Amino acid sequence: MADVRQETLYGCLVVSNPCKSDLKHDGIIMQLEGVLSILIPPSKQGLIDTVVNSLKPTVLHSEVLEICRAGKFPHGTSELPFEVLLPISSPKKPIYETFHGNSINIHYALRCTVKRSLLSKPLIQMTEFLVEHKPSSCPLPPRVREFSLTPANVNNAGERSRLPNFSITGRLDSDMCSLSKPLTGEICVQECSGGVVNSIEVQLHRLETCGNPADHLAPTETSEVQSWQVCDGDVARGLAIPLCLPLPRVFTCATVSSRNFAIGFEVIIQVAFCNDHLVKETIPIVLER
Repeated sequence: MADVRQETLYGCLVVSNPCKSDLKHDGIIMQLEGVLSILIPPSKQGLIDTVVNSLKPTVLHSEVLEICRAGKFPHGTSELPFEVLLPISSPKKPIYETFHGNSINIHYALRCTVKRSLLSKPLIQMTEFLVEHKPSSCPLPPRVREFSLTPANVNNAGERSRLPNFSITGRLDSDMCSLSKPLTGEICVQECSGGVVNSIEVQLHRLETCGNPADHLAPTETSEVQSWQVCDGDVARGLAIPLCLPLPRVFTCATVSSRNFAIGFEVIIQVAFCNDHLVKETIPIVLER
């Protein structure tokens, strides 16, 4: 795992030659490449046809290193150490964190090519490595976010009339969340008369905007990253249930907004009652390193 602030990536290329004779090659090169890919969801295509062609894969960084010149590998295992100095992220040429989403992918990889004669295909092997920013020296102060779920959260009057009389309160300790720490808080069922709680879930959703976030026509796809079941079945009234939810690494990243895309996150508090009715509360959050 590498950091984007002028850090050196160290590695070792291992070549195994099972043949008794030497393995001849015409040189070995190593290519480091970072690529940003934006794929507009098929359901959204047609809304911004004039922008589609501009969303080509963007090369964030590309560098080619010569590991060794033409030669031979003897029988057995040969090790070739290498090191690559990673670029510095800047406003003009940013280096984003690794992220794998449905519409947006930020991918960094090493591609090793063993060149051989014209009559033999080159040997190619590729491996991904993760890039993340160093924790900020001045982290944002925590902002406690309280929430409350009542029948008033349901917009449909007919649906609201079939719900029990309930009051569920809670809080997130901060809506400015560090990726290296779990999401914490608590939830409490204060009242639920005329029905019982079937389950309580907390969901983490990502919002991927393909295009300029300031453009209201830019499509945004929302998808679930992870879901935690806080309780299964009814719970005691007035009992504060603690929340401690670790965040996944590859499918999340620091919240980012640029000229061509944006990645945001939100937490969904979902309560299911015994009659299969659902009540949700959406809380936007900011993830930071």
